[in-house]
Amino acid sequence: WALYLASALVAGREWLWKIVWKRPPLPAGTWEPERVFLFLATALILFTVQFEDPGFSLDEPSPHQVQIRGLRQDLTRIRPPTPGSGGVLFLRDGFDVETWNPLYIVRLTYRDPVVPVDRAKTTAVQSGKHGLVIDYQDQRYQEAAPLR
Repeated sequence: WALYLASALVAGREWLWKIVWKRPPLPAGTWEPERVFLFLATALILFTVQFEDPGFSLDEPSPHQVQIRGLRQDLTRIRPPTPGSGGVLFLRDGFDVETWNPLYIVRLTYRDPVVPVDRAKTTAVQSGKHGLVIDYQDQRYQEAAPLR
């Protein structure tokens, strides 16, 4: 929404500049008072809206951030899957069924955009298919024995 608001404000300023005030277009890169005022007004509006939002606080992390951080920290402690090993299987994880967070976190942590990531709660598990099997217990991720 901030991008839409900023685009509308800039378009409105350009319209006022050309149509209402009948001035030539502003040269690129100039610091006209109108541009400075528009920037400060937009910053003030966005700051006020953000400050008044009771559902968002920078003081305490959201539960999703804590889950993501925990998985990332445990993945860096656990060995990465070797190339061609078949990928990663989560027997259990702390995320909702419909979320894609485990896939993204594994791929970003291991810097491998194509490593297969399966979750037992969303796919049928096949034995011997995965090089790294991870289980979730007591808010921690641990390497588990490969399925046979």
